[in-house]
Amino acid sequence: MKGILVGSNARQEWLLPWWWERYCRHNRYPVTFADFGLSQEKKKWCQERGSLLSICKSPFFVKDRNDVEGRFVEEWESKYPDTFWESRDAWFKKPQACLQTPYEQTIWLDIDCEVVQPLDDLFSFGIGLAVDSIASAQSVDFLIYNSGVISFQKNHPLIVEWATLSFEKNGCFRGDQDLLSHIIAEKKISVHKLDPIYNWSIGEGENPRVVIYHWLGDVAKRCLQNSLILNDL
Repeated sequence: MKGILVGSNARQEWLLPWWWERYCRHNRYPVTFADFGLSQEKKKWCQERGSLLSICKSPFFVKDRNDVEGRFVEEWESKYPDTFWESRDAWFKKPQACLQTPYEQTIWLDIDCEVVQPLDDLFSFGIGLAVDSIASAQSVDFLIYNSGVISFQKNHPLIVEWATLSFEKNGCFRGDQDLLSHIIAEKKISVHKLDPIYNWSIGEGENPRVVIYHWLGDVAKRCLQNSLILNDL
């Protein structure tokens, strides 16, 4: 069985109706919504459109700033705006959700991914990821893959390892995709490199071939939110 997996918490759940409307224009695969801390209202909303997945691990397993080693705090905050701290809780629940997918072949989509074409061709890989060109340019250790779009088979060894270490080692990595990329590099795992059209940063502008636009970053999401507010006036 093929299906789509997305996840959200209460802070990002304003994106859900927008994501759903765009997705349904071109696709009819079943959708499972992972609950990373949704409001009761949005839990009901998700259940009316698909299935709701509760994460089995303790909801408090992600280390906050006070529990992370100082050397990591200094390194991460020197490279990135410190707003990532409030996102880590949802980020590291993503691997847990992927491990619990109800589908034999799954496409994980971040909730800020705008689907503009059918996703049929994405269901063809053991595991497929697009390279994060910006993050890779900043990394001196290994290639960084963007975990906003993942095509994978159920219980793929990389997903199992990612979920295990996201629970045990999240204090050593800023985000889930840093950990995922580390595992791929360290264990020399072969992954299919997705064409960038399946995970296209909105900051790169429009492209008629694009299948998924990724509204990456706080600035892009603020622009999107303002646009949605204006459309409702």
